[in-house]
This record gives sequence, structure tokens and C-alpha cells, in this order.
Amino acid sequence: MVKVVPKVIIMDSYVEDPESWMLRCEIAEKADSSLLHEMMGDEHWGVRREVAKRIPVDRLSEMMGDEFWEVRREVAKRIDPSRLHEMMSDPEWTVRREVAKRVPPDRLPELMGDPDWWTRRIVAQRIGSQFLVPMLLREDVGPTIEIITKRLKTGG
Repeated sequence: MVKVVPKVIIMDSYVEDPESWMLRCEIAEKADSSLLHEMMGDEHWGVRREVAKRIPVDRLSEMMGDEFWEVRREVAKRIDPSRLHEMMSDPEWTVRREVAKRVPPDRLPELMGDPDWWTRRIVAQRIGSQFLVPMLLREDVGPTIEIITKRLKTGG
């Protein structure tokens, strides 16, 4: 005999069970936005990361300061680009790389001196041509020199 149990009851019990973070991740992949909002403060970073992938964009700013970098990286991938400047000084390089990919071009000069060389490469690919020579004159130009010189030769 098969017992039919409403899906909502099962989901509620998984959400409340602190030992089943993987199940809560699965729920976050399928849950509606009201349940996602409840899951934003989950104790496990994996659940919060899944929530950040799916929560409505207008709610993402509430997750910008999450303690775990993978959650903040997901936020940086989806948040409105006009809010990305708030994440430019994130301590984690993977978050700043996502910021560099999407931040409005007028904010890119602020990332020219980023300590992460790959972030600087992304900046060199996107920044206005008027900033290429100043980037070339930096002491730490090494990893970005090929991109900068190629752009200078081609005029942009």
C-alpha cells in the first residue's frame, strides 16, 4: 500500500531537519519564492548558495554579506549590475572576479589595482581604452600585459 503525503508537509519537515542539508539543497532547487525567503538564513552554506541561485533578484541584496564566499559569488553573478560596486572590495577573489565581469564599465578603474591578477585580466579586457596605458605602467602588469598590448595595437 502506498501512502500519499502532501509534498508541502515533506518539504517542511526537510527544511526543519538540520541534519539533512543536502535534502534542503534539493528543496531550494525546486521551492517557490516564499519558501526560498525562509531558507535564506539556513545554517548550511550549500543551502544558502542554492537559494542565492534562485531567489528573486530584488531580494539578492539581503545575501550580499553572507559569511561564505560561494554564496556571495552566486549573488555577484545575479544581482543588478548597479549594485555590484558594493561587492568590489569583497575579501574573496572569486567574488571580485564575478564583479569584474559584470560591474558597469565606469566602475572598472576601481578594480585596476585588484590584488588578484585574474581579476585584473578581466578588467583589462573590459576597461575603456583610456585606462590601458595606466594599467600598462603598473608594477604588477605581468599577467595582463598581453591583453593590454593587444588592445592598444588594435585600437580598443
